[in-house]
Amino acid sequence: MDAELFGRAADDPPATGAEHRAGRLERADGGTILLDAVGDLSAETQAKLLGVLQHGRIYPVGSGDARTVDTRIIASSDLDLESLVERAAFRRDLFYRLNVMPIYLPPLRERPDDIVALANHFLKRSCAISDRGKLKFTASALAALREHSWPGNVRELANAVERAVVAADSAIGAQHLGLGTDLRDQARDAYHGESLKEAVRGYKRRFIHGALESHGWNQTTTARSLAIQRTYLSRLIKELEISNR
Repeated sequence: MDAELFGRAADDPPATGAEHRAGRLERADGGTILLDAVGDLSAETQAKLLGVLQHGRIYPVGSGDARTVDTRIIASSDLDLESLVERAAFRRDLFYRLNVMPIYLPPLRERPDDIVALANHFLKRSCAISDRGKLKFTASALAALREHSWPGNVRELANAVERAVVAADSAIGAQHLGLGTDLRDQARDAYHGESLKEAVRGYKRRFIHGALESHGWNQTTTARSLAIQRTYLSRLIKELEISNR
């Protein structure tokens, strides 16, 4: 990691002819670099990064000579850095240097409207990479995507879609996503104190909403996929107050 970030000095002895290899921070001199998962950096790497932020100097691995850089650093982490600071697992001075303009991005489970949009993006990308043509999510798959808690956030979603593209023969169903969890966890997450009638209504609303999204809000094709009459689907949409807005 250190050589990747800070570079590596020419091999010793110089007679080998090896040249200095610039790290990412040096190659981004005059620009901006994104450091992902900064909370996972070792204590030694944290100290070196602090030196870059304080003095604009880097020390390539194997060299005591500093190189000057002017690189803007944007850092991201899926860990609670403040909590790591309190546990002495992350340098306090480095945290303050990085925390100039914090942007909090809520976890995926708190952004249900983004789940399907992101899933469709990853589906299109995975289909193109694997040359699978155009696959679509079934209503059950869309419902499963909405119901999952996504502890691994966007990375977990991307992996689930990629796995489904490989596993599915045609349309992608819930079984292809591999999102199964322990039954006790499912029961605990599913019950929120509402009546059975309210719970059934909520599930039907999410399920039909997912089916409509999957078919571009075309009620005729959606009704056909659900094996129900279009008039019945229209009545359900009205009763369940489903809207594409």
